[in-house]
Order: sequence, then structure tokens, then C-alpha cells
Amino acid sequence: MNCKQINNKLIFFIEKSLPDNEIQEIETHIENCDSCKQLFAILKSSLKVIEEEKKVNTNQFLYTRVMQQIENRKKQSSFAPQLLLKKVLQPAFYGAILVVGIGFGVTLGNMVTNQSNNTLANNDMEEIFFNDFDQEPIETFLLNDNE
Repeated sequence: MNCKQINNKLIFFIEKSLPDNEIQEIETHIENCDSCKQLFAILKSSLKVIEEEKKVNTNQFLYTRVMQQIENRKKQSSFAPQLLLKKVLQPAFYGAILVVGIGFGVTLGNMVTNQSNNTLANNDMEEIFFNDFDQEPIETFLLNDNE
């Protein structure tokens, strides 16, 4: 094999996924060829660094912490009176307050309208007393004043 073929198969050689006869050929070539030996060393060290970076350091107590938090949330969510208060009684209370407020506004509006109707009736009577031009024209008043 030549160097180009060895370079193409070098990664498979490191992973040991080649047939035995090709592995033998590549080993003998690497022993005799300095450039392929150097490339093999670089590739092998690069793959070693990659494998070390892939390793994840896990916390030993992560599973127990996560499970404890799940259990705590289940206990909190199973508390029925708190759920009843937040999801049922609170909206019902706000709805009742809204209905009472609207009813109070309608009653107050009716009271103001009734008072304004009474005031208009009183103002009409006062206007009749102060505005008597319809009953007696001004010309007759002025003519009678000269006599």
C-alpha cells in the first residue's frame, strides 16, 4: 500500500475496524514510513482528546435531587383546599364583586335621573313665572306705561 491509501484507512486502523490482513499491512507501513508514523501519532492523540472531552462528569446525587423535587411538587399540587381557593372561590368572589358594582352603578344612575326629572319640573314652573312674555306682549306694556 502507498501512503495515500494508508492515510485514508488510518482512522479505521485506530478504531480496529479493518480486516486482520490490512491491519498487518498498515502496521508494517507505519513502522517504515516516518510521515505516516507522524500522522498516526497526531491522529491518535487528537482522537484521545476528543474521547476525553466526550466524557461527562456527572453529579452522584443528581438523580436523588431531581426525584426529591418531583415528589415535593406532587405533594404541593395535591393540596386540594388551596387549589379550591385559587381556582374556584377567587374567580367567584371577583364575579360577585363585579355584579354588585354594576348593580350599584345602575341604582345610582336611576337616582340621579329621577332627581334631574324633578328639577326640570320645578324649573319649568319657575320659568313660567319669570317668562310671562307669552301672556302679555312687550308692546302693550310699553304703550300702557306712556299713558
